Parts: sequence; C-alpha cells; structure tokens
Amino acid sequence: MPLTGVYSVLPTPFTRGGDVDLDGLGRVVDLVVAAGVEGVTVLGVTGEVSRLLERERAQIVECVIRKAAGRVKVIVGTSADGQRASIEFSREAKALGANAVMISPPRMPKLSSEAVVTHYKCVAEAVDLPIVIQDYPPISGFAMEPKIGRAHV
Repeated sequence: MPLTGVYSVLPTPFTRGGDVDLDGLGRVVDLVVAAGVEGVTVLGVTGEVSRLLERERAQIVECVIRKAAGRVKVIVGTSADGQRASIEFSREAKALGANAVMISPPRMPKLSSEAVVTHYKCVAEAVDLPIVIQDYPPISGFAMEPKIGRAHV
C-alpha cells in the first residue's frame, strides 16, 4: 500500500500534571482525519517523543491506531539511539497495526553516511514495513547527504 497524499504530524498532548493526554490525542486524530488527510504520523521529533516512557509510546500508538480505525494510514516514529531499540520499536509498531515507520539516523559519535545506510538496511531487513526517513539534523546531529537517497536504502 503506497504512502501518498498529505500526512499530519501529530503532537502529543499532556495533562497539566505531565501525563500523556490520550483523550486529547484521540480528539486530535479525529480533527485531522475530518480535515481530509491521507494519514497521520505519531512519535516524531515534534511529537515530544524524547519525553516519553516506553510504555507511553505504546499507549500512544495504540490510541492513534484505534482512533484512526482504518480511516487513514498511520506512520509511527521508531527512532532510537541504537539499532536494536529502533528494530524493537518498529516491530512493536507493526504488531500494533502501523502502516509504516519513520526513523531518524541514530545519534552516535562519528556518524557517517555509510553507517546511516547500514542502519536503515538493518531495520528494513528486520521489519517488513515501509520506512520513512526523517532527516532532522538538530536532533540526530547528522545532515544527510544527497547520495544517501541514491543508495536505495
């Protein structure tokens, strides 16, 4: 199933006490679906993913997939500092019903284009889902070069 059209990047709402607001998140999903998007992206850099506990990540994915109810595709951010964690998050996203995953380059010292391509290839081999590449250097600390796109990740 190809990923086409407009996807809304979902924020992660929090209560005043700092807990994830799943009811609020459900309302956001309904709002963007009603606006006519083809899909939603959750747990990206702008979704406050770095503030979340692992169990909260799973709760958010479950909530979004349940509220989307097949009306739109769901892309789940599964970036992690390590390859094993990114693979595990990606497998969990698939098990919960994600249509694709979105992954940034891992943060590591002396990250190279070769290491980034290897990272994506390893995740692709481990998880049978489309991968959306998130290129956001302020978080990953790495600016992707155009040749990475030609590497046929």
